[in-house]
Amino acid sequence: MKALGIAIMLTSLLISASCTRRPTAPEPVILAPPLLWTQDFPLEELAQQSVVQGECGLALWTRAQPAKRIFFASNGRGFGLINFQGDEVALDARHERVNLVRGFSEQQLYVGDNVTIALELDIETRQDVLSNAVIRSGVFTLTQASTRKSLVVPVVGVIGCS
Repeated sequence: MKALGIAIMLTSLLISASCTRRPTAPEPVILAPPLLWTQDFPLEELAQQSVVQGECGLALWTRAQPAKRIFFASNGRGFGLINFQGDEVALDARHERVNLVRGFSEQQLYVGDNVTIALELDIETRQDVLSNAVIRSGVFTLTQASTRKSLVVPVVGVIGCS
């Protein structure tokens, strides 16, 4: 009888151990990707801009044809300009001013009320061009806060100084 009691007790322990569930890992949080503009490109051609004596200006064009001037900033004014859905919008420069080339860094951030622009630029200088620089490639990322839409645009450009 004693052996039977031990066998029943061991069987009960094995059954209860096999019924014990391991704690499940929490479900991973999957964030929805940002919405993207697939039609109605929101950036219109920006009017030609100029700089005053002692300033340098950064102008960027879409890499796609036909090329459109979509961004301008001056190294002395602290803001950048775009033409967003027909309105000229000034965006405050919020990036650190480090590793400057003609007053501009390769990573820049411009913030407005509803729009943020992040720039990643490859700025090229040459010895034969003393006061200017060329942007042979770059990425212009626009994010609209109200719609959570993002737009990534390959760009080219120039930095011209007076």
